[in-house]
Amino acid sequence: MTPDAFLILCRAARDSLALFLTGSLLFAGWLAPRKLGNALSARLGKFWAWGSVFTTVIVVATLPAEVSEVGDGWQDAFSPTLSKAVLVDTTIGQAWIIQAVAGVCLLLLTWRKCGAVLSVIPACVLLTATALTGHVRMIGVGAMFFQAVHLLAGSFWCGGLIPVAMLVSDTRKKKWDCSMQVALARYSAAGHIAVLLVLLTGSGLGLNILGGWPKHVTVYSTLLILKLGLTSGMVCIACVNRYVYVKNLRQKRNITVSLKYLQRGTIAEIALSIAVIAIVAVAGRMDPTILSLPTN
Repeated sequence: MTPDAFLILCRAARDSLALFLTGSLLFAGWLAPRKLGNALSARLGKFWAWGSVFTTVIVVATLPAEVSEVGDGWQDAFSPTLSKAVLVDTTIGQAWIIQAVAGVCLLLLTWRKCGAVLSVIPACVLLTATALTGHVRMIGVGAMFFQAVHLLAGSFWCGGLIPVAMLVSDTRKKKWDCSMQVALARYSAAGHIAVLLVLLTGSGLGLNILGGWPKHVTVYSTLLILKLGLTSGMVCIACVNRYVYVKNLRQKRNITVSLKYLQRGTIAEIALSIAVIAIVAVAGRMDPTILSLPTN
């Protein structure tokens, strides 16, 4: 496996874990009522702890691959000179240091069960550090800021789906209470803003990276269109969940059927979000101008 292919796999796994960790921590620590948040923290504790371990291990594993990219392949992976040059002289190295420190902090907080309120801070840092690298870095500080907003909004939307799926499952088992209703209502309200931010920042950044509407079809632009299509599918599912099934629950109509399809829709959104992250991992390692094909 080439260093580039290894980095794509690492980025997909790292970003997936960071996104779902951050979103679920935000939901349990800051969105859900305290009693429900504590209950969710107890149930999600192992996922947070082991997720932080795997994320940190992946972050550590990316450094030799990045060094290999600078050098002549895997034989230079552990070169002290090249490693120092990457860490000190590149934004990739600076982002790596931030992610490594944030990963260790997240690991310690989750394993010591310090709670979602504190643990979400290093999780957010770990997630948004990727905004320091890649195509947005070449555009400027403003683009990096909007990339960070894009990542945080996406994590709230997609990562929050994990506790949502758990609460819907509880409801199907007749464990519904008022705190669940409050948490889901808050998620729904804030989710509208998160989805809007994801769409606006994602579209704006994509057009900036391409330098406007593409005049030629490239592999990169094709991947962006595929990403947009999958994201649009997620939006459609979210709208059906919110304005059909949740509405039925509030009006106490077709409760059993609505809960079943609400849970399926939530799981489908999670699956689509993982596919989107995989596409971004590939596109992030790609030159936006390669393999240009005329549209006519």
